[in-house]
Amino acid sequence: MSEGAFIVTEVDGGIVFANSGKLTEIPSDQAKLVQLVADFETTLKVLFPAKAEKYRAYFERLLSNAQGGLVGQHPLTALATTAVEGMKVELATREGKGIKTKYLVELGWMALVSAMGAAALWLFATYCQILAAEMSALKPYFVVWTGSMIGLWISYAVRRTAINYDELSVMDRRTTEAAIRVVFVGLVSTVFALFLSTGIMEFAIGDFKFHDFKSGAETAGLLGLLAGFSEQTLPSKLMEVGKKSMDAV
Repeated sequence: MSEGAFIVTEVDGGIVFANSGKLTEIPSDQAKLVQLVADFETTLKVLFPAKAEKYRAYFERLLSNAQGGLVGQHPLTALATTAVEGMKVELATREGKGIKTKYLVELGWMALVSAMGAAALWLFATYCQILAAEMSALKPYFVVWTGSMIGLWISYAVRRTAINYDELSVMDRRTTEAAIRVVFVGLVSTVFALFLSTGIMEFAIGDFKFHDFKSGAETAGLLGLLAGFSEQTLPSKLMEVGKKSMDAV
């Protein structure tokens, strides 16, 4: 068993690792534990304010494990590593559900605002006489956009049953990501509708074909809904179709 290669202390609410100078080379298991502890501390700082009760509870346990696995003549490095790995699972289990719920609410609000914007444009195209013909041609695409927002939200709510540890800190940037996601899905759905309208690609479920989605709001809305459901796979499909079309030129 290697001697502890570090002096581990708390400085200004953070964990500081200093080389003890007792070893010429840092053991690989201790180096791994240092990285593990530093990563967990970063995640804590992203999720909680430094003075929050939850932060201090996790932090004190993390500091204790770091000192137990890196300091002294007989550090229990393997045990400390297992303990920190267990803390990762615990953090994801306890906090992941709440983070997912918050993101789902924010995604829902973003999708609602986007859908309302598309609905407002549809109303404008319906009742405004300015550029009536041009705006009328765009009305089905506004319905597609609105349907895609509903599909996006349902898709995420059903698909994401849990958030793992690696996603915890990333999900903290949920507001910006949700806004970008909403716009991206709306644009992808619109491009999908354009491809169908121009005959670049075909899409059907059984005998029901979507190339004539402009014939009714129900069909356009259903098309958008399905596009929202397929937010993860549809972009690559469109890229593939677009590439084949350009290669044929």
